[in-house]
Amino acid sequence: MKTTEYGRKHAGHLAGPDNAPCSMSGVLGLKERTHRSYVSIYNNRVLPTFGKRKVTEVTRAEVQAWVVAMNGEGLAPSTVHHCYVALKKAFRYAQDDRLIAYNPCDSIRMPKNTDAPAFAPVFLTAVQVETVSAHLDATAAPYGLLVRFAAYTGLRAAELTGLRIRDLNLKAGHVEVRQTLQRIQGEWQVGTPKSRRSTREVPLVNRALTAALREYLFAHPNRANPDALLWPGRMPGTHIVDFTRVFDVQSFRHTYASLMLAVGFPPYEVSRWLGHASLATTDSIYAHMYPSDYASHVDRFEVFIQEATISSGRRLSDSQGKAPLR
Repeated sequence: MKTTEYGRKHAGHLAGPDNAPCSMSGVLGLKERTHRSYVSIYNNRVLPTFGKRKVTEVTRAEVQAWVVAMNGEGLAPSTVHHCYVALKKAFRYAQDDRLIAYNPCDSIRMPKNTDAPAFAPVFLTAVQVETVSAHLDATAAPYGLLVRFAAYTGLRAAELTGLRIRDLNLKAGHVEVRQTLQRIQGEWQVGTPKSRRSTREVPLVNRALTAALREYLFAHPNRANPDALLWPGRMPGTHIVDFTRVFDVQSFRHTYASLMLAVGFPPYEVSRWLGHASLATTDSIYAHMYPSDYASHVDRFEVFIQEATISSGRRLSDSQGKAPLR
């Protein structure tokens, strides 16, 4: 059996009626964007090199040479890694079917990210957020409110676009992230949040924002429909608001993270509100923004030492004051 078949099996791109390709992304549990990414990787990177080879013939040395060649073309280490993972999963299917005894992708040396430029998130200050919002309030309402909402909730772009009336729970004081809406190959598609932790409740910590959202909901033309989209689109080529269209919004996640950390909220809470898969993800992006003033830490430690010293002195005094047993 050739590598082509196992590549398609992993990507979920199987033959349908009359040999027409059909997507199996839903059956395999892949998000549509992930499925399309795998198909692209197989078509452009895996199949040209290994597609006509039998899975039993491919060696570890050939896979290593393939990885080195992609790195030599100038592909980013992360891109090379994505291609490698796709090929490794295809061979894993062959292992599961007992066609090969070992995976030729095992023990491959991957290029390192040491030469990649450091990621530097760009974020606005609170003053800049209000300046932009005020300008949009005057020229393109309700998008000034949308900017405040994006900056003070940190939702991803697809999460913002997919918000419905029902997802704004002002009584509980939070936003419920339950679905996404994103454009894939020219079509808007509803999906689920990025990961299990991305399905979450994000607190509304700005009272002025909460009050403005309450007024906005009261005036929303579709407020009686809980499944209606929260944010409107625009008439093409104009600033005219159209509640029948989808608004392709941008995320203010970095701004949100910087503001929440500047306030002093614990990183593990900010990580949960951002919907990161783990605190390690938050650390890798925002660790440089964690508070570096250790005055409160010093004070707490001093109090601890003083209390421990006093407590130890009391125990020693008590033991010395007791009469010896006869």
